[in-house]
Amino acid sequence: MVDIGLQPLINYVRERGQAAVAEVFDGVTYWTDAQIEDILLRTGQDVSIKARPVSRFTKVVYRLDIPRFYWFNATGLIVRDENEVVLSGWTFNAQQGTFTFLTEKTSAYLFVEGFLVQTFASLELLWEEKANQRSHYVNFRGGHNATNLAQEWEHCDKMRMFYASKVVKGWKRR
Repeated sequence: MVDIGLQPLINYVRERGQAAVAEVFDGVTYWTDAQIEDILLRTGQDVSIKARPVSRFTKVVYRLDIPRFYWFNATGLIVRDENEVVLSGWTFNAQQGTFTFLTEKTSAYLFVEGFLVQTFASLELLWEEKANQRSHYVNFRGGHNATNLAQEWEHCDKMRMFYASKVVKGWKRR
C-alpha cells in the first residue's frame, strides 16, 4: 500500500519522469505507484527543519527553510515550538512549504520533523533505471527501413544527467 502523503510527489515524479502508470518492458510491468514510492524512499531522509513566520506582524503562517524542490511527506509530520512542545491545530501546504495555525503562536520559530524527499535525486534515479532498461538497444536497418532504438537510451541518459546536474546551493544532494 502506497503512503497517501507521498501520492502528490509520486504523481510529480511520474509526470517529470515520463513514467506511464503500467509500462510493460520485457514482459515486466514498471512504474507502479509502489515502485516510484521505493525510489522516493531511497532518496529521502528523516529530518528536523526550522520554520519561520511568514510575516513579522502575525505568527499564524510559518514557512519551512527548505528549497522549493524538496518535498515533505504530509503524513507523520511533528511540529514543535522552541520549548519542544508538540503543537496541533495546523494545516500543511506541501507545495508552498507552509503551516497555517488556527491561533497565533508566540514562538519566533518552530521545528518540523518528518520525511524529506529530494525530487531531483528521485528523478535522476528514475531516469537512470529507465536508461539501464534500454542499455541493450541498438540501431538496425532492413532494406529501406531503419530503426534507431539507441536514441531511446541516449534520451534517458541525457535526462539522468540533466537531473543529476540540478543542485540547490547550500544543500547537500545525498
